[in-house]
Amino acid sequence: MSQADLARQARITIRVTGQRVAVTAPRDYLYDLKKFNRLNEVVLGKLGCTECTSGFDLRWKQFEEVVLPG
Repeated sequence: MSQADLARQARITIRVTGQRVAVTAPRDYLYDLKKFNRLNEVVLGKLGCTECTSGFDLRWKQFEEVVLPG
């Protein structure tokens, strides 16, 4: 699964600013080890090395979608 497919499927965003990397993902990606590992692999691939995070400040953020009646 490519980064674009992953992002489209789960509304995941990856923003790189210098050495800071902000990854926003829904709860099920951050608390499911298999999904998290796949997401981590995509993020590290975008940074150019799937083996390490050396030199990067990875910040994982969770979001929830809430539908209010109205």
